[in-house]
Amino acid sequence: MKPAGSRAPPDELFLSGDEGDDQDDDGAAPEEHDKLEQLAAELDSLDKQIRNLKKLQAEIHTERDTLLATIASRKSSAAPTRRPGAAPVAKVAASAVDYTLSDAYSWSREAKELAKDVWGVTAWRMAQEGAINATMDGRDVVTVMPTGGGKSLIYQVPALLSPGLTVVITPLISLMSDQVHNLLERDIAAAAIHASASQDEIKRVMKRMLGAAAAPKGKGKKKAALDDEDDDAEPLKLVYVTPERVEKSKTFVNTLQKAYDAGLLSRFVIDEAHCLSSMGHDYRPGYLSLQRLRVLFPRIPILAVTATAPKNVVADMLKILGLSPRTSPGNAALPKTTVLFSAPLYRPNLRYSVVAKPASVQVALEAIVDWILEHHAGGESGIIYSLSRADAENITKGINSSARAKGKLRAAVYHAYIDDAEKQRVHDQWRSGRIQVVVATNASFGLGIDKADVRYVVHHALPKSLANMYQESGRAGRDGRPADCITFFRAADASRLSTLTYDTFSSGGKEKLYEVIEYAEDKKTCRKVLFARYFASTYDAGTAFDADDEDGDAPCGQCDNCLRDPATVSTVDVSLSAYRALRIISAATAQRGTLTLPQAADLVRGNGGGTFSTQEAKSKGKGKVDVKAEAGGKVELSKDETEQMLLMLLVEGRLQEEFHATAYSVNAYVRPSSRAIRLTRLDPSSVSSAADLPVSLSIDVLVAGSGSGGGAKKRKAPAATAATGGASGAKKRKKIAPPVETDDEAEDEDEDGPGDEWDAGAGRFGGAVDDEELEAFEHARALEPSSDGAMDDDGWAS
Repeated sequence: MKPAGSRAPPDELFLSGDEGDDQDDDGAAPEEHDKLEQLAAELDSLDKQIRNLKKLQAEIHTERDTLLATIASRKSSAAPTRRPGAAPVAKVAASAVDYTLSDAYSWSREAKELAKDVWGVTAWRMAQEGAINATMDGRDVVTVMPTGGGKSLIYQVPALLSPGLTVVITPLISLMSDQVHNLLERDIAAAAIHASASQDEIKRVMKRMLGAAAAPKGKGKKKAALDDEDDDAEPLKLVYVTPERVEKSKTFVNTLQKAYDAGLLSRFVIDEAHCLSSMGHDYRPGYLSLQRLRVLFPRIPILAVTATAPKNVVADMLKILGLSPRTSPGNAALPKTTVLFSAPLYRPNLRYSVVAKPASVQVALEAIVDWILEHHAGGESGIIYSLSRADAENITKGINSSARAKGKLRAAVYHAYIDDAEKQRVHDQWRSGRIQVVVATNASFGLGIDKADVRYVVHHALPKSLANMYQESGRAGRDGRPADCITFFRAADASRLSTLTYDTFSSGGKEKLYEVIEYAEDKKTCRKVLFARYFASTYDAGTAFDADDEDGDAPCGQCDNCLRDPATVSTVDVSLSAYRALRIISAATAQRGTLTLPQAADLVRGNGGGTFSTQEAKSKGKGKVDVKAEAGGKVELSKDETEQMLLMLLVEGRLQEEFHATAYSVNAYVRPSSRAIRLTRLDPSSVSSAADLPVSLSIDVLVAGSGSGGGAKKRKAPAATAATGGASGAKKRKKIAPPVETDDEAEDEDEDGPGDEWDAGAGRFGGAVDDEELEAFEHARALEPSSDGAMDDDGWAS
């Protein structure tokens, strides 16, 4: 007996009987058999639709409940609330310590004198004084301060005030080199240990870590020579290492143990501490090894500093480092807690803007060069961030061969696959002003780069998250003077970025990417307000983004959206276009179609007669959609507007991305999600206008005459392809392995992009700058560039 509600297979629906010539073995006539199969397939399809509709129903219920909760919350918000960042109106425990008090500690006067005499700092900024007092008092401390907020001073001043050694664990060679360079210039005994240092150098540094406790052993000539050379070397006050050094070097950990036993260890500093957490935007597995510090050296205080650590990341940091999970604020620090300091993250001297990126790779590069020359001529320093090392290589070569840039702008490339000596040379040349622009991958050149006069940071494409954008753009304007943070954006870049971050989608990477896409697509809201909303949703409520704007909704008055004439932004209703696009893409997906976002934009606009590639592409598999029959017509938007609309559908969850790996790359294909059923279930015969649809969708577009923003000169861009970093048919080259010790975190690879041209004779990538090129550049400064694009013998456009 069949369970109630089950459907019997076709052969059980008929009584047995005599078989005729026009009947199958099961008693059904051929046409009846075909009809049964058709009905069974239709029932299966309806079952699937019902499941999807139930899922959609649950999502709509959730959307309604969320809206009701928002309304209820708005009603209750009329009650007085304390200002974000202000101390709670509660009685402070008698045992609590206020570390923010000025001149209240035995070291306060000396700390101020050191800051003034060594660094020229005459007044403490934000949380600096409190954090210094807490770490000097032997407390475990976590400090969250904005980029350029003076985090390094929080541990450098105590390092000079305290006896013994401060060990700073930091993620990048460029960062530690920068810090050590600055300290040595101030006659402070500091050194770094990293993969590019020789064994003799490392031995000298570790001997200086132990100071007088390093008793010479052995009688070898080499050992004696090293001892004689370092007899008069000053014991170190600060030593910088990567987390991998703590993880992999037994010799280094043994040196720490000796220093600890001799009472020579003062504190551990975890710089860029958000890298500890897998929930952080720059997660670095090597940081997990730092959990051993509390186990091996239980009496040594730990100071963790970062610019970007939401509350969930802070909690993860505390767990990994073995610090007390209970935190207390610096102005009311309770015993046996981790002392937490935070400071407003808004930096009013940074001007943010998003510029429409031309589809042509060459025109996009020219737009960047034009923007720099128009807004930051005269040798001002800047950084250009790119998605992949191939992009970084090509941008560098493009700038250095540009007739427009000749004698005015010189660039060098920086990424993880360049050897450490070359990295150091590029870094030194940039610091000294011999080159003006470093073109770098997002992973390799950032975090705590300590160059105060960076006047601009350009993102050649979107970073992976708003946290990354804040961190990377924060390299600009550390001297407090105005600086520009500009992002070149095109919808096709978002699809490409998905393929470089797809492995993080299941752990929050998708949400982070879509947040920064929404930021880039916004043409009305102040950039400062967008950042404030982001940090308000992810950071502890006690951290205000702007100390002078408790609600975070006061516009900055200087970003592109604040300066843009509202009349140049038009809101376009795309409800009908979205319906048609989803119907067409759904029909293609049913035929196993493979559509990237740009390909989908072409298909829904009727290009190619409705044909598309399928998963049988190896056999030149093609599918076709009757756009008129399937959706009532094609999408009547421009290509840019269509890509923008599809991106909105992706961010809203009506489209979803599926990733397919090839031998050389990963492709992102779009297809409708269950949420799309709310539109795709409607028959085209019942939809003649947006009024017939259950949802209203719109996008904001810039109207003619509005300009591209940011001062970039308008150019006519070829409409053939989007900017993808180069021709997809570029020859694949063998990758060059990075050093064994990972001093730079892994970088995204764009396998299909051109570049990676290794100059074996020079031992470097072609985009770097050598001394002869610099001489030619400095000589060319006095010359006016011509426009014929020819090259002279020195490699300059002439």
